[in-house]
Amino acid sequence: MIQQGEIKIILDNVSESETLRLREIIHILIANGSLNLRNGNVIISFDNNSQVMKIQHDFIKWSRKHNT
Repeated sequence: MIQQGEIKIILDNVSESETLRLREIIHILIANGSLNLRNGNVIISFDNNSQVMKIQHDFIKWSRKHNT
């Protein structure tokens, strides 16, 4: 059974609106598996308002070197 987890991050000198923005970004990264990627890269694109617009995963699906 999958249980709910909790991550606590303490941010000093950060406004409530910035904290909420960062919370949303972290949630998006976790929800789409960006933080579970192995052998790859994640590119996060932001708009002029600092909102996430696109997340791109670049990873190796298969390689003889990695499957020996």
